[in-house]
Amino acid sequence: MLVLTRKSGESLLLGDEIEIRIVRIDGDQVRIGIVAPRSVPIVRGELVEEVERETSAAVAPNREALGHLSRRLQKNGPATAVVAVPSPAPAPAEPAAALASASGKTCRTV
Repeated sequence: MLVLTRKSGESLLLGDEIEIRIVRIDGDQVRIGIVAPRSVPIVRGELVEEVERETSAAVAPNREALGHLSRRLQKNGPATAVVAVPSPAPAPAEPAAALASASGKTCRTV
C-alpha cells in the first residue's frame, strides 16, 4: 500500500484519467473529490465488504433447518410429489373444414 501525505487543496493522480482531490480536512474527517470517467465504478470499501458478508450469509446453509429436514426425512421417508400431466390438445381440424366453419360457407378441397 502506498501512503501519501496531502494537504487541503492538493491532489494525486491515478493513471491519466483519475484525480483524487483533498477538498477539506475537519478533525479526523477528510473530504475528498474524485474526478474520473463515468465508466470507472467508484464504491465505498465498507459497502463492498458488507455486500460480500451478506452474500456469504445468504448462500451459507442453515444448519438448524437442514438438521430438522434430515430428521423429518428419516422419520417419514422422502416426500412423494404428484405431478398433474395435462391431456394432449385435440388435433387441429382439416384446413378446409376450419375455413368452412369460420366463414359459414362450404369449402371443397381439390
